Amino acid sequence: MRRGNELKNIKIPIKNCYLKYVSGNEFIKAQIGFGIPIDLEINNLSETAFIERIPQCICIAMPYQDSISTIQSGYHKLLRYASEHEWTPTSSILEWYHGVDFTELDLLMPVTQIVRRGV
Repeated sequence: MRRGNELKNIKIPIKNCYLKYVSGNEFIKAQIGFGIPIDLEINNLSETAFIERIPQCICIAMPYQDSISTIQSGYHKLLRYASEHEWTPTSSILEWYHGVDFTELDLLMPVTQIVRRGV
């Protein structure tokens, strides 16, 4: 939460946050990001801050309300849904935390649908 506190200290409100797994089973590596209002000036961030602008895309999403210890089942459910409906993932699944105190959780997966044209 060091980066979140840095944003608060320079008066940049956090609208939401996300977690994206990078790798690992036994030892997990992940990236944590914060959504901020698009119209804010961000020049006051430290030199070590990493700014990621996520381009607009189509996502499939589902709310996740079970225990965080079983979140892997939510990932599998979202992947099954994508496969059954012929959606192709274009990036990693994101855990999107929002709402009061960031207690609401949705799983989002950027996707595309490859359509075959008639011959």
